[in-house]
Amino acid sequence: MAFLPQRNYVEQTLANNYNLGNGLTAFTSVNIAEYNKFSFQINTTGLSGSNRFTIEQSSDNVNWIPINDTVYNLDSGSGTLTIQKNDFSGKYIRINLIDAGNGTLTIILIAKR
Repeated sequence: MAFLPQRNYVEQTLANNYNLGNGLTAFTSVNIAEYNKFSFQINTTGLSGSNRFTIEQSSDNVNWIPINDTVYNLDSGSGTLTIQKNDFSGKYIRINLIDAGNGTLTIILIAKR
C-alpha cells in the first residue's frame, strides 16, 4: 500500500459564475477547522451597481458572526480580489452578499495549514 501524505490545503469553489442579478445569497465553505489560514479568490465580470459582501464564521454552520466589521466592495469591471485571514475561531467560513447589482462572480476558497 502506498503512503499518501496528508494534504496541507483544501481548495473549494464556493460560487461558479454566479449571476448577481439572482439576488442576495451566502456562499458557505466545507469544514476548515484543521486549517489556520485561508484566502478567497474572487473573480468578477461585467459588474455594475452596488456589489458588497461580508466574511462570516460559524462553529455549527447555522449561527454566523462576522470575522470583523469590514464590508468589502466589488468594483465595476473585472478583476481578482484575494483576502487572507490568519486568525479565526470557526469551523466554517462564508461570503455573505449584502448588496447585489449585476455581473457574475466566481469565488474560490483556499485553506492552508
